Parts: sequence; C-alpha cells; structure tokens
Amino acid sequence: MTNQITTFDQLAARARELAGTKGPVRAAVIGSDEGPTLRAVGRAEEEGLLSATMIGPRNAIADLAAREKLTVDHQSIIDHAEPVNQMTAVSEMLGSGEVDLLIRGSIDIRRLLLALFDRSGNFRDGRRIVSHLACFATADYPRLLFMSDGLINVAPDLDRKAAIIENALSAARHLGVAMPKVAVLAAVELISSAMPITLDGAILAKMADKGQVQNCLIDGPLSLDVATVPEIARQKGVVSPVAGQADMLIVPNLETGYSLYGAMTLMVKAQSAGVVIGGRVPVVLPLVCDGSESIYHSITLGTLLSLSR
Repeated sequence: MTNQITTFDQLAARARELAGTKGPVRAAVIGSDEGPTLRAVGRAEEEGLLSATMIGPRNAIADLAAREKLTVDHQSIIDHAEPVNQMTAVSEMLGSGEVDLLIRGSIDIRRLLLALFDRSGNFRDGRRIVSHLACFATADYPRLLFMSDGLINVAPDLDRKAAIIENALSAARHLGVAMPKVAVLAAVELISSAMPITLDGAILAKMADKGQVQNCLIDGPLSLDVATVPEIARQKGVVSPVAGQADMLIVPNLETGYSLYGAMTLMVKAQSAGVVIGGRVPVVLPLVCDGSESIYHSITLGTLLSLSR
C-alpha cells in the first residue's frame, strides 16, 4: 500500500517513480499553441513523466516553443489548426490505443467536452460515469483536499452522486488514502425536505454505513466549515469521524463546485490540480484561473492515475 500523499511535491515524486519504472505516459496535447500548458508539458517531459504529441498549428507551436526556450521535437507535432481536426486526431489515437493521457491546451473547454462525449469519440468506455476531480493544497490543511464534481455533471441526482464518489475514491486510493473521509456538502447539517440536497447527503452517508459505498467514511449533510475546520465542528456540536478532517468534498452541483474551485485558487491561493476521470484515459483540463504550476500539478496527478491503472 502506498503511503498517503499529502503534498504536491510528494505527488510529483510518486509520479516520477512510477514513470521511471513503467516508462513515461504517452500524452496528447490538444491545442499546443498555448504558453502555460506548453511550459508545464515541457517541464513534465524533462522530468521523464511523459512523452508528448503536440496537436495544433505547427508554425505557431514552433514559434511559441522558441519564445519559451523549449525544445519541441517537430516529428511529434500533428499539424492541425482547426479544433474539429484536432479532435479527430485525438479520437483516432484513443481508438488505436496510442495515448495514455490527454491535456487541454488552447482548445475551448466546451468544444473539447462535446467531442469527448460524442459516441464516436472513443473516450467513453461505456461502464462508468465521467467526472472531474479537483485537488487542493493549502498551508493550513494537513493533507490534500479533493473535490468533485465542479466541471462535468451539472445537477447530479442521488445515483449520479454515488457514482461521482466512487470515481473520486478510486483516484484517492492511488494516492494512498486508504479510508477516505467524504463530506457531502450542503449549507446546513440538518436534514430538511425543503432542501433536497440535505436528503442526498444523509442517504449517501447511510449507503456507506450499509456497505453500498465501500472502504470510505461518508457524512452528510455537512457545511464546508464543519467539514474542514475542527473547531467549528466542535462549536456546532457536530460529532462525526468526517467533520473537521474531510479528505474529500462532494458538491451538490456544478455551480457550487466551479465557484469553490475559483475561490480556492484565486482567493485562498491554494495549489491546485484537476483531472477528468472515468473515461478511457485521464484528461488534464486546465481552467482559465490555472497557471503553469497548476497545470503541472494536474499533469503529475493525471500521470499517476494513468500509470496506476
């Protein structure tokens, strides 16, 4: 069993260890003519994490690489300027098993997701829900904090939330979190029929008690402060093995998750990473608020998950 990874430095070290043993992952960078992504990919290549195929306009990629003082193997560039052609190339690579990790560059998020979820896109494996997993590190929290789903599933029902949790648990265990503490978020800790998401939290907690969701501790509904701050949990009288020490936050909808991601990265200045999981390969999907460092963290997370499959 891997020791629990509690920092992004440990995450990168574990990814490098796996890549050193199994070889670098084969990554496709979709829309490679984008500075922060190209810098993060170049750093990951130098560290032996991945071998990248650049998909985008050849001249723009070469010019950008020269400005950034990065070495790009021109043989690794698939010269497509149009996003539709870029995604066709990605689909072909997925279909033939030539790629282990996808990385979003300049291509629009919505266009990328629509293409990935198209039945002919070769990304879906037909068995699992696809969801986004975010990961944060702050100076004040003693471990990595996971959050799902703030990007893919708009308003998940109870069954979909259970599947989102299963996806996130699978990823967390590859980071050595043996028994993740999962907080199902709501505005309050009381269960009320006037607030349906509180019912979801209570049912998901009961499902874990009955073994329907295994190898984790789930409690809900819990507010964000109760889930992450022990003193506030004590002040509110919430007695729970999850309260004040959550490993994972399950948000009620996309609006909440997307806003929380932005607050953590822009306001709290947390280190962050984000990967789409549940498809054939992990997808590094940087948001507008992500810089090169966050994209690099996302690549290390995606590399670890890919090599742990």
